[in-house]
Amino acid sequence: MVINKTKVIATLGPAIKKKEILAEVLDGIDVLRFNFSHLSPEQARKDLRLVRAVLARKKKQIGFLADLKGPEIRTDNNEYFIKNGEIYKIIHGQGDPSNNEIGIDFAGLAKKITSGHWLKADDGGVEFKVKKIEKKSVFAEAKNDYSLKSRKSFNVVKTHLGLPIISQRDKENLAFIAKENFSWVAASFISSKKDVLEIRKFLKGQGSEIPIIAKIENYSAIQNIDEIIEVSEGIMVARGDLGVEYSYAEVPILQRMIVEKSQRKGKVIIVATQMLDSMIKNPSPSRPEATDVSTAVVSRVDAVMLSGETANGAHPLKAIEAMNNIINKTEENLHRLRDKVSLIPFERKHEIIPFLKYGINLAQLIESKCTITLSERGKSPVFLSAFKANQLNVVATSNVELFHRIHLYYGIYPVLINKTFSRKKNSQSEILEIVLERLKENEIVSRDDSIVFLFSFIYKNVYRGINSIREIKVC
Repeated sequence: MVINKTKVIATLGPAIKKKEILAEVLDGIDVLRFNFSHLSPEQARKDLRLVRAVLARKKKQIGFLADLKGPEIRTDNNEYFIKNGEIYKIIHGQGDPSNNEIGIDFAGLAKKITSGHWLKADDGGVEFKVKKIEKKSVFAEAKNDYSLKSRKSFNVVKTHLGLPIISQRDKENLAFIAKENFSWVAASFISSKKDVLEIRKFLKGQGSEIPIIAKIENYSAIQNIDEIIEVSEGIMVARGDLGVEYSYAEVPILQRMIVEKSQRKGKVIIVATQMLDSMIKNPSPSRPEATDVSTAVVSRVDAVMLSGETANGAHPLKAIEAMNNIINKTEENLHRLRDKVSLIPFERKHEIIPFLKYGINLAQLIESKCTITLSERGKSPVFLSAFKANQLNVVATSNVELFHRIHLYYGIYPVLINKTFSRKKNSQSEILEIVLERLKENEIVSRDDSIVFLFSFIYKNVYRGINSIREIKVC
């Protein structure tokens, strides 16, 4: 069985909600994204119930990513046929297409901008230049023809509007997300570390420690990228809105910079938006799209994400298949060059890191099929993944929340073991035997494969010693 190291995230939407399609979707992904820009807790609860029922029937497990709406602006429920050169009146509330009046869900726009500002909608699909401000209305000239559909994104280029990072709607959704134990929270339109800390504080108030992925999608986030990476568990390169704030020529450079900075800090990194965009309509990706995905895989990001391709596309299953095929073919060739694929150094300090690095180096030296380690608090999978090593790293845990979370980590294959098989009650050999049986059942390892077993012991986050690093031959 081939296990990709780079993980696949798909977005839940109308295109995959039929049980028979959803069952196939879940076979091809590692994490399912719930987009709370379009979900209420009531709708999300129904969707979650459906997904969990299908997973239970299939005896399958994945991670769940909750993507917050954040301080974004969207257009109203109308569809607008924008004409180049015409002046449009932008107001708060419902607009009137027959009078060139576009409605948005933000009341304070006229107070935040002046003549000369640039506005963009639908990930930059249409551009406007502000001509004048009158009381609460903004008059702007369209710079291209465009069919602007309902509830699309609306951006003010390189301008911080001062919207609260957690709206009342986000608070309601976060309370639900915490209660339902989602694996990760993706926070939209993060501008500074203060935003991340505010969301974390709110989650703690809900009794939750769900890790936060900061979405980098505006000018302020780029200016404050180092401090945002420092306080976040993960980073998402959200290229749709980022491409609104910056030119198309700048986005690839920004992506590389964000990926490299995040990896140096040992943080989870996701590349998202329009990866296989043409597959919303077409049954196969374009060659440039395949190259885009492959480039992200070569960079050894933790995950690549499908958005509209699975949420409302015409070929969601083909999009997932294409994503997996590109990942598999790229990794197959990348890791043939073992001597040229080095470990990624990262700036984290912990007593267990040298031990894990030694084990990984041994595994690469003897070309082992995988490493196996045990984790209850989640340190080992974070650090093992951060090295971006050649071989697969199997992490066994009885911590259910951790088990779901580590589905997102690069190169990590999680195994859930019964809580009765704790380190205090069972020997290393007994636990190892259980894990190996699971791996053989799933065709991850086979007879005569070489395995490196890493067993360390941490109590209350204090390193207490190493039990063993040893090579094992699968019988």
